[in-house]
Amino acid sequence: MCEAGRILHHLKNGVGNPNNTSLFVGYCAENTLGWKIRHREREVPIFGDMYPLRANVEIVDSFSGHADHSELIDYFNAITGPKKKVWLVHGEQSRSETFCEALREIHDGDVEVGVLGKEVQC
Repeated sequence: MCEAGRILHHLKNGVGNPNNTSLFVGYCAENTLGWKIRHREREVPIFGDMYPLRANVEIVDSFSGHADHSELIDYFNAITGPKKKVWLVHGEQSRSETFCEALREIHDGDVEVGVLGKEVQC
């Protein structure tokens, strides 16, 4: 997602050069630096400064390590033990809500999508 670490320095030094290529091989959440580069925004923020995006951007999504909807359902069904309350706390809001509805169809317990900053008690 290009949000921390050495990648920020590499991008700072390379996104402005049209001879460079930034290759993305996995998913980037909405509004992250990686997402902005993948969507070829004209300028991208790095370390609080704006940099023109002149490098080529290539995307090969087939290497993503994220499970898809059906794989997550299979994983959920394979988990043993009580599942009284299920919180979905990772992923984009719209996808989480869709997955929440799918879990509600197959699960008797409560299923909720977490809200950033909201404290819950179980």
